[in-house]
Amino acid sequence: EVKVPANPVEPNINDPGDEEDAYFNPPVIDHPDINDAEDEEERYFKDPTTPKPITTTTETIPYFDEEFYRRLGLAFGNKYNRYPHQPVVTPENSTENKTEIEITEEVTTNSTDFMKNLNPLGLHKLSSEKCGFVHFQNDPSVSNTEAHLLELPWLALLRYTGEAKNINFSCGGSLITERWVLTAASCIKKSLIGVRLGEYEISEKSKKDCVQRTCTEYKDFKIASTVKHPQYKPERDIKDIALIKLKERVKKSKSIKTICLPTKAEYFNVPYDNTSLTISGWGLNKEGATKVMKKHALNRSKTQACHQANPKGLCLATINEKSSTCSGDPGGPVSWIVDDSTQFVTQIGVVPFGMDKCGATDGVVSNYYVESVADSMDWITKVIGGDV
Repeated sequence: EVKVPANPVEPNINDPGDEEDAYFNPPVIDHPDINDAEDEEERYFKDPTTPKPITTTTETIPYFDEEFYRRLGLAFGNKYNRYPHQPVVTPENSTENKTEIEITEEVTTNSTDFMKNLNPLGLHKLSSEKCGFVHFQNDPSVSNTEAHLLELPWLALLRYTGEAKNINFSCGGSLITERWVLTAASCIKKSLIGVRLGEYEISEKSKKDCVQRTCTEYKDFKIASTVKHPQYKPERDIKDIALIKLKERVKKSKSIKTICLPTKAEYFNVPYDNTSLTISGWGLNKEGATKVMKKHALNRSKTQACHQANPKGLCLATINEKSSTCSGDPGGPVSWIVDDSTQFVTQIGVVPFGMDKCGATDGVVSNYYVESVADSMDWITKVIGGDV
C-alpha cells in the first residue's frame, strides 16, 4: 500500500532523482465528492421541488498544482509543462416553448460607413437624376387597386422570345438612369431581348394607352449588356439583383421617368411601423394577372424567422387585407415615399420570384423576403460608374 503525503511534495530541481519521482508519482489532490448528497445536482434529483441550477460556464479547476507543472517543465522541458483543466461546461439552448419572435430593435446604418463605399461617379449619375416624382398626390396605403396612368412611370417590362418566336413578358424592372434598368438576377436569361418602358395596359395591338383625355405611348429598347451581382446564389435567393444597360439613352416624358435609389444613409433605415411600402406591376405569370398596372401596399415585417433567412434583406407583409394576387412582378421595385411632403419615391427592394399572394389566408399573413437595394448600392454605383 502506497501512502500519499497530505501535502504535495515539490520536486527538487537540483536533484534529477526527485524530479523523476515527482513526475511518475504525482501528488493526489482531494476533489469534492461528486456523490456527496450536498452536491447541487444531487440535491436537485433527490428533491424535485428544488430548482435546477442554471448550467453556465464554470471556473476551470486544475487537477494538479500549476506550480508543480511549471517546475516539471523546467526540469524535463516545456513539453511536460502542461497545465490541464477540467472541461468547460456551456449552457444548452432550450428548444422548448418556441414561439414566433418579433424584432424589437431596429438596426440602423452608420451614414459614414454607408457613403464611403459608394462609387463617386456612379453616385453622381444617380444623384443628378430628377427621379421619383409624379405630378399628383400618391397615397401608398391604398392597396390592391389599379394604378393611375402616370403614377409609376419608372416601371419596366422585360421582353422575352417564347415558342414560335412569340413575345412574352415574365419579369419587371425599374428605370434608374437614362441607360440603366434595375431588375432581379433570376430574370436575366438567354431569351431576354429587350425592355419596354411607358406601358400601362399590356397590348401588342396598340402603343397608346388613354384614360379620359390623357394618353401615353410605350417604347421598346434593345439591350446592350446585362450584369448580375457577383454574389448571386440562385439556390439560396441571395443577391438576386442585376442591371440591364440599354443600347440608347431614354428620352424622359410624362410616362417614362426614373425612380430614386437610396443614395443617402437615412434611406437605408426603413421604419417598421406606420410605413407603407408599395409593390407594383401586372402580376406576371400569376393567377389573376391583369393587363392593367396595379399596386399593393405592404409593411416591413418584424417576424424573426424571416430575418434569419437573410439578415441584410427586407421582410415584407400585408396586414388586415384579404388574400389576393400580388401585383408585383419578379424584378420589379419595392418603393417607399421617404418624405410625405416631397412625395419623392425611392426604390428600396427588388421583388423576387414566388411572391404570389399578398394579404392573409385564414388569418395567416404571408411574409416575404425581398432583396435590399441599399445593401447592394456599392455594387450598383460601381457598375453604372464604369468600374465593373
